[in-house]
Amino acid sequence: MNIQSVINREVFAPRDERILVAVEVKRRKRKKVPFLPTGGKGEYMTYICLSVTNKRPAQLLITKVKQFGGSAPFTRRSQWSVEQLRQVDGIDPNKDCPEFDLVFDNAFDQWVASSAAEKCIFIQIMYHACQTYWEGKERVPGGLGSPAGDQQKDQRASPGAQVSPGSQGGQRGGPGAQARRKSTVGPRPRQTEFVNCQSKLTGDACTVNLVIYRCKVFFNRMKKGMVSKQSSPQAGGHRASPSGQRPPGGSMASVVQRASQALQERGERLGRAEDKTVDLMHKAQQFADTAHKVRRCAVKYQHHRHALTHHRHALTHHRHALTHHRHALTHHRHALTHHRHALTHHRHALTHHRHALTHHRHALTHHRHALTHHRHALTHHRHALTHHRHALTHHRHALTHHRHALTHHRHALTHHRHALTHHRHALTQHTTGTR
Repeated sequence: MNIQSVINREVFAPRDERILVAVEVKRRKRKKVPFLPTGGKGEYMTYICLSVTNKRPAQLLITKVKQFGGSAPFTRRSQWSVEQLRQVDGIDPNKDCPEFDLVFDNAFDQWVASSAAEKCIFIQIMYHACQTYWEGKERVPGGLGSPAGDQQKDQRASPGAQVSPGSQGGQRGGPGAQARRKSTVGPRPRQTEFVNCQSKLTGDACTVNLVIYRCKVFFNRMKKGMVSKQSSPQAGGHRASPSGQRPPGGSMASVVQRASQALQERGERLGRAEDKTVDLMHKAQQFADTAHKVRRCAVKYQHHRHALTHHRHALTHHRHALTHHRHALTHHRHALTHHRHALTHHRHALTHHRHALTHHRHALTHHRHALTHHRHALTHHRHALTHHRHALTHHRHALTHHRHALTHHRHALTHHRHALTHHRHALTQHTTGTR
């Protein structure tokens, strides 16, 4: 487990926080405060940690953590919110260096990291965390609080950490530090300002740079581990044979011979270890050079990728334009087909009207012929009626003749009756007379 995980477990996890990055630092100029307790003799290690709270809305915090004696538990000494962080000074924007400055509202610290790679990792992660924090705060205005109350509580709980190093750091920091302190006087900027930082820490290809710096940190730790392993056999050999005792029962020549043999073996081991260290340093340098080449290639590749993306977008635009023109051409073709169909429909309608006109003409001729036929039939009926009238007149005349003949027959019958009656009377008279 690395030191960052241990600090996160012992210091930040109990406070419901999560560490983002930690860097081991030392002050470029020691503070001398004689009236404050130093906490005992011995060396201590200082870490500057960047953490974020797990509760919503999230808060970004910068915490100073110390470890006394090398094996003692970690102690949280001071804490600031990102709103109190005015400026991060990378000292040199042209090359990697372990020095950096942090300017707060009430403090000004000048630090030097254990290596330039660790400092670059710290600044890079802090820059992106601050950007994310301020972007989230702009999206939700007024939704984030300031942990100033926690800082005041921590400062009251630890009087040794309450003293701000701003005044003493400004007195010993030289004209540049005093100028930076004067520049911070006035209204606090809205966002944290990063000055004198390399563009590779805040620009493109930041992921590749982060991998490169992590590799450098790993090789530095390997180098320190090998150096500590080389020094431990020497200390053990000195402790095993103190100079104040003589081996009993042995002569001075044998002691000198064994000591020279041991020194020779130790020298050979140290030489081999030194050769391995030099070899590892050369490999690390080669790896760093290769990493820089890879970074440059990555930047070039990113530029080419951006150009390719631009060309792809242009090609997509041209394709869309071509598709639009094709759609327009298809639309014009459909419109032309529609006009052709409409023209054909009008032609068919005209032909239909012509056929209907011809049909009406034929019907008119048929009606004319029928009218002529009806006229002829009417004339025929008129002639027949005249004939019937003449026949009726003839029948009437014949009836009148028959009537006259009947009257004549009646008169004749009456005459015969009268004659018969007269004969009867005569016969009666004759008969009567005969008697």
